[in-house]
Amino acid sequence: MIRLFHVTKVHASGAEVLHDAYFSVDRGDWVVVTGEGRVGKSTLLKLLCGEESPTWGLVHVNGQEIHSLSPEGRAQWLSTVGLIFPDLGLLPGRTIEENLLLPALLRGEDVAPLKARVAALLDAAGLSGKGGYHTEELSQSEQRLAAALRAVLPKPSLILADEPFQGLSPRSADFLRQLLQDLHREGATLVVASADPAPWKSVPGVDWVQLVGAKLRPMDASRAVEGERIG
Repeated sequence: MIRLFHVTKVHASGAEVLHDAYFSVDRGDWVVVTGEGRVGKSTLLKLLCGEESPTWGLVHVNGQEIHSLSPEGRAQWLSTVGLIFPDLGLLPGRTIEENLLLPALLRGEDVAPLKARVAALLDAAGLSGKGGYHTEELSQSEQRLAAALRAVLPKPSLILADEPFQGLSPRSADFLRQLLQDLHREGATLVVASADPAPWKSVPGVDWVQLVGAKLRPMDASRAVEGERIG
């Protein structure tokens, strides 16, 4: 499903965060990429969704070199991807229901059938009755959770999550982890970036990859389940 071929990424500052990287994710996999903060995990996910381009190398998703897609083609492809990124927050001045339904509206879909799922997700997430609240009326933790719900509402086939528990309450983090597990069981492919492997140690069937020194390396699961930060 996802293939990186000899990918190198050098930022404008001159910092090399990936060097000649090969990375492979098959359909239905769940991969957690771990490593210390600011080593390039977020950049890796942005390469996978096409937000950033490699300095060298190729990024293929579903057989397509995503950085060669037209803007329209990339937008269409992204409509099948759930992105849980720290900088993808809710729009101010809109209700939570409107925020969750906005991607479907932009795709020209009939949102009426989705409203029941929105209500059910909010109820399960502990946000019952808050669909009519505006963004500013929610706490920061609730906003982060609602943004994650927006990403998974259409049950995307691929989910890219960058530190998805950042800013969440323990209860919300537990709920989101279980929701991601449910989607994985239904066939979704997940790639998660996390500086700390501990929150994922109870998730069965996870493949671990360590990013260190601009290199991606398979990581033995026994190290990850110890719950220690890997440097």
